[in-house]
Amino acid sequence: MTQTTPILIKTTATDKPSPAQKKFNTTMKRIDKQKQLLAQWQESLPRYRQELIETMQPLKAAFTAQQEQLMLRLDEAYKTQKLTKIQQDKISYIITSISEQLIEIYERDDLKPYYNFYANADYDQEEEEAKAAYYAQVKESIKEDLGLEIDPENMNPETFAEIRERINAKQEEAFAAEEAKRSKRKKTAKQLAKEEREQQEAQALSQSIQSIYRQLVGALHPDREPDETERLRKTELMQQVTVAYDNKDLLKLLELQLAIEQIDQAHINNLNEERLKYFNKILQDQLYELEQEVFVYQQEAYELTQGMGILFGTQPSDMPRLINRQVESFKKQLANLKLNVEAVQELRSLKAWLNEYKIPRPMQYIEIDF
Repeated sequence: MTQTTPILIKTTATDKPSPAQKKFNTTMKRIDKQKQLLAQWQESLPRYRQELIETMQPLKAAFTAQQEQLMLRLDEAYKTQKLTKIQQDKISYIITSISEQLIEIYERDDLKPYYNFYANADYDQEEEEAKAAYYAQVKESIKEDLGLEIDPENMNPETFAEIRERINAKQEEAFAAEEAKRSKRKKTAKQLAKEEREQQEAQALSQSIQSIYRQLVGALHPDREPDETERLRKTELMQQVTVAYDNKDLLKLLELQLAIEQIDQAHINNLNEERLKYFNKILQDQLYELEQEVFVYQQEAYELTQGMGILFGTQPSDMPRLINRQVESFKKQLANLKLNVEAVQELRSLKAWLNEYKIPRPMQYIEIDF
């Protein structure tokens, strides 16, 4: 990966940087750091994801096979051995849980008879009832919120398009109503002054970007270049300018100005305070967007490693350690499952194992009124 050098204002030992210059340099350094971090995530995360998949696939297959062995052994014991009611209840719970998981995740329809027997239910019927309840809820919600009579089971691209149109129209109506309500409120002098300042600042920020953009367009417009090779180079640079301008990427625009020698270090050093003020605002917004992009990757890494790391601050260099920790944790679960399968092979150890096993308590949900 190419190491970048951030654009900085350089001052002499006797000429101390102003607060705006300090902020410019600090923001530039942070942007450069975030850009490098983002590039590292973009390069490494797909690779780490693939490595984890390849490592975990055989382990998950082995785990599933052991789950099935445990289920079959418990099923045999339930139907052939003399067990207490409590022991039978524990077996019923375990087999119901394992079969339901394997049916849902791996589509093991051949295990439905086990679920039906030990859950004293019908898996397909429960699924149909849950599906019907969900569709009824969706239908009622669509009717109540949008005034549409639509059967969710028969939805197609046209109905989805209609729903989207209704939702957009409703949002626009709500926004218009809120704006109308706001406009009727009499604004204080302080609010009016703030709005005017914000409008002026937004205009100044836009002009700062436009000014650099126009300078670059004037220097790089390919139609004015007679040399074919140079015209191709300018065409490529103009494409970069256009993308940077559309994204309000001030840093990229400055980099392009430096690259074509439209400005130099002296120009950066001598940026006036008013211009720096607007540059700093644009760069701060750009830094925030970069931080959000990095956070998306950190969030994906957190989910990929099942919370082995921390959500904020995870670095690409942390991934091998976090992945190894997750793999080792799963290997321990697999080893414990194998011990459980071994423990239920013989009647005496089976009963001892069942006596030690505790059915997990159902989760308790507390309703809180706000």
